[in-house]
Amino acid sequence: MKISRATLIGLIAPLLWATSLPLIKLCSGQIGAFYLPAIQYLMSGTFGLVYFCATSRRPFEVYNRPKFLPRLVLFTAYFALLYPAIYLVQKPNFPGVLLLNYLWPTFTLLFTLVLLRLPFGPLKLLLGTILVVIGLALEILPSKVFGITASGGSVEPFPFAMSFSAAICWGLYSALNRKWGDIAGGVQAVPLLMLCAGIALLVLATFVDQAPTFPPKIIVPLIYLCATPFLANVAWDIGTRHGNLPLLSLVCDFIPWISLTLTAIYLDIQLEATTLVSAFLIVVGALVSRLALLPTRLSSKIDP
Repeated sequence: MKISRATLIGLIAPLLWATSLPLIKLCSGQIGAFYLPAIQYLMSGTFGLVYFCATSRRPFEVYNRPKFLPRLVLFTAYFALLYPAIYLVQKPNFPGVLLLNYLWPTFTLLFTLVLLRLPFGPLKLLLGTILVVIGLALEILPSKVFGITASGGSVEPFPFAMSFSAAICWGLYSALNRKWGDIAGGVQAVPLLMLCAGIALLVLATFVDQAPTFPPKIIVPLIYLCATPFLANVAWDIGTRHGNLPLLSLVCDFIPWISLTLTAIYLDIQLEATTLVSAFLIVVGALVSRLALLPTRLSSKIDP
């Protein structure tokens, strides 16, 4: 199976994203739910604009593309929903928010099937979706939202609802990004998207967050978080527009395992058995869902 260069570039994004959520949980408590993404995307967007201008690209010209504004709205909405969810949720319940966020590869597939009218096997798609729902129900409904765990987790419906909504936004963003292509600005729009999102999040932060603090223990994670968005978003943009989107979303289904492992190690959060079973069911369900598309799209045309 030959994999194109665009697909390989796209694979960089899930590797960077998989390491980010535990660090976001660590830093957001000190910096703030909106100040943290504002700092990240203002810095990364500024770097991207400078880099693109230095390489003779014109990133400022994409603002008037027909689909740039709705793309910006979805892009900003994802971070405006996800970061407060991570900030608000208690540490014992953080794995639930993490798993809900990583529904976006499944939503990417579903929206791609609808928007691009791709052929698929309905039974496999239904079975995969059922497995994902069972996995989420096992982790979220009995033990986290209603707060009846042995560890005494409290009721926290809002972080879970926000994380779920964020996953929908990013799934739709990714599918529309593939459908729209250059009429939404393409990869050239990524720095301006990040800068505009950073400005919007900074405005929200001034009304919602307290003044941020920067203790020494978060400096290195913060530098990493500020350095990765431009690279990850450019890689994802190239992969979703020119690479194999079903294959990329397939690889992204394994992100929860990486993030959960880092969460347990870095944040010292003990993972319950239900969390591990839930992650297994979500990954298997997502894989089965991909099989609904693989026979018709990946066997004959691995990459455009």
